[in-house]
Amino acid sequence: MVNGIKKAKGKASKKSPNFAVNLHRILKDVAPNSSITQQTMQIANALAVDLIDRLVTTAEAVRAYDDKNTLSAKHMQAATKVLMRPELAQHAVMNGTNAVKRFIDYGK
Repeated sequence: MVNGIKKAKGKASKKSPNFAVNLHRILKDVAPNSSITQQTMQIANALAVDLIDRLVTTAEAVRAYDDKNTLSAKHMQAATKVLMRPELAQHAVMNGTNAVKRFIDYGK
């Protein structure tokens, strides 16, 4: 507040998620002796963000077609099957299902 006048607040800028830590962990699991440059990590992060954006957009379209109000795992699985090759989609759905099961079991 300056001279009795409130200062207008600007919109907060949206930050895209950063998967660099996760990508680095995966790299070290797959190839322990390898490294990655910062520019390559930025490209890999952009690919991950783009894939997630496409999955969510497609899942929202499936949800709207299904005439539901809540986005469910079924909608994400359908979006995954639409966007990815069959072999990759099968593995992605299987790993996602296992991750959800582990998350639920961890809470018990």
